[in-house]
Amino acid sequence: MDSSLIMSKNVQKRLAFILSLVLAFFFILSGLMKFHPLSLSYFESSGFSAAFMKTVGVLEMTGALGLFYSKWRSFFVFLLMMIVIGAMAVCLVLK
Repeated sequence: MDSSLIMSKNVQKRLAFILSLVLAFFFILSGLMKFHPLSLSYFESSGFSAAFMKTVGVLEMTGALGLFYSKWRSFFVFLLMMIVIGAMAVCLVLK
């Protein structure tokens, strides 16, 4: 195997941190959007309550911040995956 293709642990950690930053930015932005009044009309037209919308927003922001806590990172990645899968399922059912 070519040794130039193998990344050092330092490079892997930096790439993981950069990816975490990007994902956290988008999930925090998405979570904050759940508190905007225009989002409420979309959620209500989909059959969900305002409380559910705000709960999803809080979970998205919590998951985004949890990406930086290495001990629990797997849990928060799983949480965010479940939110995204749920959102995709709702989109598929409503279309």
